[in-house]
Amino acid sequence: MIVGYALFLGLSEFAVGLFLSLRVVLMFTAVFSAPLFSRIGQSKLAVLTTASLYRLSAFAIILIPFMTDDVTLRAVIFCVCISLSTVFAHLNYAPMVNWRMQLLKPDDQKRFFAQKNFVVLLISAVLNLTLSHFLDQNIGTDFAYTMFAIILSTIVLVAVLEITFRSITHKPQATDKSSITIKETITAPMKNRETRKVIILQVMFHFFMNLGTMYLAFYQIQYLEMSYLFIAILLLISTIAGMLGGFFFGKTAIKKRNFNLVLYISISMLMLVFIAYGAMGNYVLYVVPVLSFLWGFGATGFGLYEGIVLHETAPKEYKITALSCYKFYSGLVSLLLVAVTLLLLGGNNAVIIRAIFGASAVGMGLTLLYCRFAFKGKHNHTSER
Repeated sequence: MIVGYALFLGLSEFAVGLFLSLRVVLMFTAVFSAPLFSRIGQSKLAVLTTASLYRLSAFAIILIPFMTDDVTLRAVIFCVCISLSTVFAHLNYAPMVNWRMQLLKPDDQKRFFAQKNFVVLLISAVLNLTLSHFLDQNIGTDFAYTMFAIILSTIVLVAVLEITFRSITHKPQATDKSSITIKETITAPMKNRETRKVIILQVMFHFFMNLGTMYLAFYQIQYLEMSYLFIAILLLISTIAGMLGGFFFGKTAIKKRNFNLVLYISISMLMLVFIAYGAMGNYVLYVVPVLSFLWGFGATGFGLYEGIVLHETAPKEYKITALSCYKFYSGLVSLLLVAVTLLLLGGNNAVIIRAIFGASAVGMGLTLLYCRFAFKGKHNHTSER
């Protein structure tokens, strides 16, 4: 939906590609999270203030039409707001996850992640399904702005409720050591063999995942000419698939600590999605409901995996640091995505984007090979203490 709003504001294909790549590249700012919170403390006030700034800076984009009619200036303000939101999100991510993981018993973690993802996606799907029909009928009019404003306002309302509930929730003491430096953030977790293997996997997966998804919504709207209602239906299919995926992986793999099964199935499904979008051209429209199901099922599987495993394998004194470390290296590697965006300055962009989908599929295949050689046996992830 945010891509649709960017196009509504008049942003060019290059500007859309730039803001999408910036959202990924700025993951490296998470390197400052552990040093920052190790000094100012992980009080409720510190953590929830950062979370509020993240939401407010994202919501600011809804005010852009009132600020200026100049498309170039709109693009600059849009990218600045999204960049600020992304920075605050990555600074806040590690302490927020650590807070959540300390509150949950190990046996409850998989159930929580599955239910959380399902509820978030279900609310988004129902909201999009309800409003997208009106958006299709009024795109290009002033009423379209009202629809976008309602959608973004609802997202902010949900965020306010989340922050409110967290403010009345007990917050455990931080587990990481105090006075962590930036150098320690990017080196200490990598000294643990199991943690290092998981971080490398996450960096590989998210790079190729972001490479493929960076232009997916843009491609669907601009070149496949999908209506917002159709995209909302696809999101609903993904939500249902995510619910089934959470149940399947929770019962058959995560409960039995067989994480290899989670990785092989989820990454293979996502690889098939990128192959289809890259190879089938406009004929992909005939199979997109199936692809949406594979997407929801596979993404949920990997989300469950990384939501549990990195926190489990990281040494006790580096729980937050490990999360910041993974995001730093992901952001660093993702600088290559800016170079990919430059490809959209000329040529047949539809063909270029399909080639990007193909490259992402190849990358997912390489990620599967890494899993095969890095994680042998049942892959239980026993941390080295």
